[in-house]
Amino acid sequence: MALSDADINNISRALKHKNSTYSKVAESTPQEAQPQGLIPYQEKVVSELRQKQKILCSEELDQITAGYRNGQNLHELVEQFGSNRATLSKKIKSAGVTLRHSPPSEGQIDEMVKLYESRLSLSKVGKQFGFSASSVLLYLSRRGIKREIRMEIKW
Repeated sequence: MALSDADINNISRALKHKNSTYSKVAESTPQEAQPQGLIPYQEKVVSELRQKQKILCSEELDQITAGYRNGQNLHELVEQFGSNRATLSKKIKSAGVTLRHSPPSEGQIDEMVKLYESRLSLSKVGKQFGFSASSVLLYLSRRGIKREIRMEIKW
């Protein structure tokens, strides 16, 4: 009987967890007494099924951060360097680069509140921080700031 990829993945996950039925049977039963077809708990079996992780060298990290600063997006960099999106995101952040489309920090939101309360428009506040007026409104409303209807009278 051949095992499908899904069966192998399920067994692999079960073997990783020490409390699973498969791992308890495999640990408590002597090798020669184990029933046929049951895979004993072995790190070797689990490690063979894991995806090989790409280790990035310092030159590649420099190229990644430079590419991101020059306008490449994460998906393009993932394809180019063959690494995981989350890994590249962490590496770019650790290099001191602020990711595009990331939410503002608490300090930035505090500053947005101050600027808006000083009568600056939502769009002008947004331009200072690289956000749209609707995004600024969202962050302000989360802080309990109500939107004011402001009218300019031009003579």
